[in-house]
Amino acid sequence: MPETIAPSKQPLLKGKKRKLTYLLWICFAWFATHILIITLDGLNDNPTKSEFAIILGTTVLPSGIPSDKLKARLDKGLSFTKTVSFLQYL
Repeated sequence: MPETIAPSKQPLLKGKKRKLTYLLWICFAWFATHILIITLDGLNDNPTKSEFAIILGTTVLPSGIPSDKLKARLDKGLSFTKTVSFLQYL
C-alpha cells in the first residue's frame, strides 16, 4: 500500500513549495531586469570627443626605453591620431 502524507502536513508542503516558487520568480525577475538595464545602457552609448587614448603595452626597459612591441604599439597609436579620428576606436 502506498504511503500517504498525513493531512496535517499537506498544507505545510504546499506553502513551502509556493514560497520557493515565489522566490525563484523574484530571482528570475531581478536577473532579467538587470540584464535588460545593462543591455540598454550598452546600446545607448553617446561617445564624446576625447583628448587621449590608452595604449596598453608590454615592457619598459630599466633604462626607460620601451620594448620593441610597446614601441610598435605607440607608433601605431600615434599614426591613428594623425590620420584617423581615434574616437572611433575608443
